[in-house]
Amino acid sequence: MTILHKLVSFCNSYPVGSIYHETTSNILKNLDGIKHYTIDVLAERCYTSPTTINRIVRLLGCISYKDFKRSIVDNVENYPLLNRCFPTDTTMEPIGDAYLQFFREQLQYLEELCKNIDMDRICEAIHRHTSIRLYSDFAANYAKRQFQLDLAVSGKDTAFLANLDDCFKDIVHFSKHTMLIISAATNASLFAKQMELMQLARSKEAAILVLCPKNAPNVHKYADYLISYNGTGTAMNQYMVDLLINLITIRYRHLYID
Repeated sequence: MTILHKLVSFCNSYPVGSIYHETTSNILKNLDGIKHYTIDVLAERCYTSPTTINRIVRLLGCISYKDFKRSIVDNVENYPLLNRCFPTDTTMEPIGDAYLQFFREQLQYLEELCKNIDMDRICEAIHRHTSIRLYSDFAANYAKRQFQLDLAVSGKDTAFLANLDDCFKDIVHFSKHTMLIISAATNASLFAKQMELMQLARSKEAAILVLCPKNAPNVHKYADYLISYNGTGTAMNQYMVDLLINLITIRYRHLYID
């Protein structure tokens, strides 16, 4: 999850009129100018205090305003590369063709997946463990929230996390009763950190289920269970992860809830 995604999620998680919502909403209006702003100037632009800006910066996982500013500038200047729905070599003309073809191919893949993967075995492993952790670029969309709720109703201790610092803090509590479900990041540096997390989880005797593109390197070293998909190297991978989470949720509910 990029700093821009974190900023939008943070803004939307607070009610309109609250200081955090209004301040982050104003930060979003000033993205192009942040590279020129000191913390005092940004605070003035956001009608708040430098103290509030610093508090938000830390809540977003940045160690300082300088770190936050660097991340924002990098994300804004490289936005076309960091936030693509399709690879740069994919034409979008006529409009919709590439988009629809993507889903035709993914649906065909899902049909084959349903025939070939032992989903019951994966769901049984999930149900056998008392603590379920899901680490992903985006941990709070509908598919993941529903899955987490189903697990909670089944009596599981759950945490679905996106922030890497939170993941590293959480993993110290792992044991042989824990199952880690990890959705591989498309960003190479984030994926390297996820590999560290998997190595730590393995040292705690936790079970590991990995959802990843077919070309993700070395995940077999740590994965007890693996579901791979045809990745694009773009944000479209999140659609596939959601579809896979939905498949797991539907089967898990059938076996253990419904």
